[in-house]
Amino acid sequence: MGVQAVTGAVGAWSEEKAREVSWASRVRGTLGLLAELSKARIAVASTLTAGAGFLLHDASSPGALFLVLLGVLLLASGACALNEVQEWRLDARMRRTASRPVPSGRMTPRAAGLSAAAMVSGGLVLVLTAGGTEAAVLGVLAVLWYNGVYTPLKRFTAFAVVPGAFIGALPPLVGYAGAGGSALDPQALALALFFFVWQIPHFWFLALIYGEDYAAAGYPTLGARMGTRNAARFVFAWTSLAALAAGLMPLFGVAAGGWAWGAGS
Repeated sequence: MGVQAVTGAVGAWSEEKAREVSWASRVRGTLGLLAELSKARIAVASTLTAGAGFLLHDASSPGALFLVLLGVLLLASGACALNEVQEWRLDARMRRTASRPVPSGRMTPRAAGLSAAAMVSGGLVLVLTAGGTEAAVLGVLAVLWYNGVYTPLKRFTAFAVVPGAFIGALPPLVGYAGAGGSALDPQALALALFFFVWQIPHFWFLALIYGEDYAAAGYPTLGARMGTRNAARFVFAWTSLAALAAGLMPLFGVAAGGWAWGAGS
């Protein structure tokens, strides 16, 4: 009986540990799937630019900074997830994107849409609570512009990235406003202008690298419109403009007093 009891206890313990491992694996799998759906690297990059905007105005409120950035991360993640719901059929045609959760069939469009709605809602509540109305309005505008303007527009013109780059200018403004500043302050606008200009060659570089993929999905590309060599020259010109915008930021105090981690406050 003693041996049987020990054996039974060991068996029960093994089953419990197996359930724990299985549960942990499911959690990791779900989180990994959500990270893919929300294009985590893009969402994190947007969040970092919001952090730059926040710190430009106020470097002495770590609690508010954390909550605003968490809100921006959720907003950006939700917008990226919604973008996949909008484009999953086109994504399925491209080698670069065919393995994403929705086009690969690992997640249904409905589940992805509900996840996107939850992330956007949670992000909006956090930004509104910690950053105020102006920051929340800018955050909503970013989602609407990305999913309602840029996403459909890029199916019709290779130059959709120009108005689409407005998306890149908004997160630093959200951060700046969330820290108590105004999005119309010269420092905030200078930082936003840099990220606006930088977004354009970034997108076009991707279009040059993955031109065949984009063409397979039916997207118009800069290379197809003006030839690869002319497109490369055009991208170089925009890159030079981004460098110029970066060089002008100290004139607005972005790299000096106001950007020196609140040194003047």
